[in-house]
Amino acid sequence: TGPIGAAPLGWAFVVVAALPLIIGSRWRLGAATRLWMVALACWAVVVVGGRGWLPFPVPSPEIVLAPAAVALALSAGLGRVAFESDLPGYRLGLRQVGSLLAASALVAGVVPVAVAALDGQWLLPRHDLGGLLVFTKGEKAKGSFRILWAGDPEALPFDGWHLSDGLAYGTTIDGAGDATGLWPAPDDGATHLLADGLGLATSAHTSRLGHLLAPMAVRYIVVPRRVAPAAKHVAALPVPPALTRALDSQIDLRPVESDDSLVVYENAAWIPGRALLTTAAARQAASRGALAAEQTDLAGSRPALTKGAGTFAATGPVRSGDRVFVSQSSDARWQLTSGGRAAARADAFGWANQFSVSSSGHGRLHYRTPATRYLSIVIELALWLLAVRHVATARRHDRDPSPQPAQP
Repeated sequence: TGPIGAAPLGWAFVVVAALPLIIGSRWRLGAATRLWMVALACWAVVVVGGRGWLPFPVPSPEIVLAPAAVALALSAGLGRVAFESDLPGYRLGLRQVGSLLAASALVAGVVPVAVAALDGQWLLPRHDLGGLLVFTKGEKAKGSFRILWAGDPEALPFDGWHLSDGLAYGTTIDGAGDATGLWPAPDDGATHLLADGLGLATSAHTSRLGHLLAPMAVRYIVVPRRVAPAAKHVAALPVPPALTRALDSQIDLRPVESDDSLVVYENAAWIPGRALLTTAAARQAASRGALAAEQTDLAGSRPALTKGAGTFAATGPVRSGDRVFVSQSSDARWQLTSGGRAAARADAFGWANQFSVSSSGHGRLHYRTPATRYLSIVIELALWLLAVRHVATARRHDRDPSPQPAQP
C-alpha cells in the first residue's frame, strides 16, 4: 500500500506464496490452502469495505492486510518445505519451472525492501501532520476543543466515518490526536450531527457552518491534502471541490495559514467543550435541531470546569445560578455536583447536556459508568482464562499421551 513493495515487484511475493499450491502434497498442500483462504478473505474485506458495502466501519487497509501478509509468509515457508519433501517425487516438468520462477520472484521482491532498509527510514516521511498543528496544543488553556477533519479517507490520520465517495470525517480532542484515536468511536449519539453540518454546507444550505458546529466545541476544521507534509514519497490526494467551496464560503470560518498539505479554518463562533452559558444562550439551547444552533449566539460563553484530565471528569469553581454546558452526547449518567448538591441536568440543542447549578462551590463533573460495563470486562477476562487453560491442557496431553493398553 506504500512505496515499498508497490507493483509490479510487490506481486513477486504472491508468486512465492503460491509455490506450495503447485508442488505441495499431503499436509503441506492442506496448510497452504487454508493460509490462502485467510489471505483471500482479508483482501475481500479490504475491497468490499473500501467501497462502503459493509454495515460496519472497517479499519485502515494495513490493519486488515497484516493477517494476509502473515498468511503469505507462512505459505512461502511451506513452499520451501514442499521443495525439499515433495518436488523430488515428481518427474521433470512444469513443477520444476514453477520452483525456479518462485525463487526468482523472491529475489526480485526482496530488492526494494533491502534498498529501503539501508537508512532505517523505510521511505517514511520525517514529519507528520500533527507537527503542523502543534500550535493548537497551547489553545487548550482557553477551554477544551475539537478539531474536525474532513477529506480523503487516506489522508486522515485515523479511521474516519464515511460521508460520501472520496470523503470521510472525524474528530480529535485538544489537538491533532494520538494513537488512542486511530480506531473510530461508534457513530451513534451526536456524531451524525457533524456529517449533517458538512452536508448542509456542501449543498449550499447554510453559510454559518461555524455556528452549527459551535455546540460541538469544534474550533478548527482541517482538510488534509496529503498523509504527511510535502515530501518526495508523499503524493497529493484529491479534495472534493464541493467541500473546498463550501468551507471558503462560510461567514464564520476564517483561514489559518499552514503548509500546503493542510487547509485549516478556525471557527469564529466556537465555544469550549465545557462552558458557562449566558442566560439568553441557555434559554435558546433548550430548543432542538440545527436551526437552534445556527441562530444561537454563544460568543459570550466562558470556559468552565477547566481542571482535570480526560473527557469524562473535570472540576472547577461554579456559582449558584450558573448554566454549565457540556458538549457530550445527552445522557442522564452525566452528573455535576457542587456544595454537596447535584445540579439539575437537561438536554441542550436536543443532543448535549446543560446543568443548572444550585449551590456555589467546587464543581465536579463526572460520568457514572454503568455496572454492566465492569461485569462484561470480568466475563471477558474469565473467558480468556478458560481459553488459555484449555489450550495449555490440550498441549500438555499432546506432549504426554496416555499409555495405550498392551495388545495380547
